[in-house]
Amino acid sequence: MAKTLYAFDFDNTLVTYDDLIYSVAKERGLIETGVRANKKDIRDSIRQLPDGDIEWQKIQAFIYGPQIHQAIPSPGVVDFLTHCRVAGYSLVLVSHKTKFANYDETGTNLRIAAMRWLRQNKLLELPFDGIFFEPTRKKKLKRIELAGCGYFIDDLKETFEEESFP
Repeated sequence: MAKTLYAFDFDNTLVTYDDLIYSVAKERGLIETGVRANKKDIRDSIRQLPDGDIEWQKIQAFIYGPQIHQAIPSPGVVDFLTHCRVAGYSLVLVSHKTKFANYDETGTNLRIAAMRWLRQNKLLELPFDGIFFEPTRKKKLKRIELAGCGYFIDDLKETFEEESFP
């Protein structure tokens, strides 16, 4: 009998950027000292600024691309993935990730950067049964359906609220 398939999102699920986002936002003068090193709090604070949404997208482009090597695995994720593999469960990564970010002046391929991060953090040693980076949320949801996931883990509740979520 086949074991359950666990599928995971990448950004802010397998990898956490909180400290990296905080340091970049602070360095660029976009947040005050009192803002917690938490993605949502930082994002909400920056979006209140003039051109805040663009500034937020620039930070995302920077940390998801050329600076991703400074991000760390989410707490407990390595142990959980290792436990799943030892127990014989299938693991798949399904993420909405374009090849390039609109506001990344370096032209970093975000998918290649993510694969390097997975290798750097030894997550490819588990190994995954599939890694899929989809260009749109709609295609991500279709991939989740096609994979036949028993469980899908994602930081965005919007993913689960989509009408087409399987």
